[in-house]
Amino acid sequence: MYIVNKGLMEIKDHTLTKHRILKKYLRACEKFHGKYQNFCYVDTHGGSGMVSYEGKERTGSPLIAANIHPYPCHVVEIDPKRFSCLEESARPYSHISVYNGDCNQKIEEILKQIASWKFIFCFIDPDGLMYHGSKGFSCLQLKYVTVEKVASHPKTEILLNFPLESLIRCGAFIKKNPSDARTPKMIEDMDLFFGTPSWIDEEVEKRAYLDMYTERLASYYNYIGAICIRGPTRTPLYYLVYASKHPVGGKIMRDIMKTEWGFVPIGDFDEMFPINRFIFEPYSTP
Repeated sequence: MYIVNKGLMEIKDHTLTKHRILKKYLRACEKFHGKYQNFCYVDTHGGSGMVSYEGKERTGSPLIAANIHPYPCHVVEIDPKRFSCLEESARPYSHISVYNGDCNQKIEEILKQIASWKFIFCFIDPDGLMYHGSKGFSCLQLKYVTVEKVASHPKTEILLNFPLESLIRCGAFIKKNPSDARTPKMIEDMDLFFGTPSWIDEEVEKRAYLDMYTERLASYYNYIGAICIRGPTRTPLYYLVYASKHPVGGKIMRDIMKTEWGFVPIGDFDEMFPINRFIFEPYSTP
């Protein structure tokens, strides 16, 4: 949804939560960059740069990162209108490089520019399963092979929007309508997103899909966490999934997500939420 006269993306409350988590973590990364001078930020779904919230302009994820420190920022956006706004928003920042296109195709170009000793934090933020452009064009917003390419770099961490609502809707349609003409293409898209056809054997349920996906991430990352982000009716919209190869990062992100979660756990916190695998769910109303 856009503001017609400016073309900026309009965001909701749940995006503010996502941006708070991102900003807090990047603040922590800034301290390490100050010591090692090796940090690099990659944003695969950069949007319009500046965004709108309740009629007022705010910084979106690329500018949140760019305003923290002048480390290299590589930002991809596929939508032409959003990219035009992104270009304009990024113009004052010499350390932002912008790319118009499909992140699944652009990611190799970006990774080749980054030395193997550099530390990459990759924010992967699709707003659904499919991108629908003009003249009937559509494509998958994120393929698992893209996540693998990022993970294969020696030093990476990711913060990923796991589009739960779209996945549940698509999975349910496939289960209920196996003979529908649209089903084979939808199965292909789900296969590409998960990187395996085994998702079809899972229950159409949020934790079943998430657990399978994070198990695959565990082939690359030792510390994996997530927080369930909900909409205004408290319906789960997506999980924000974090993955790292380093325990320090895992502990920092766990503490950030715990604050956003807002509950007081009963019992031993480290036992309930170990840094190698922590998931904050909306068990009850705060």
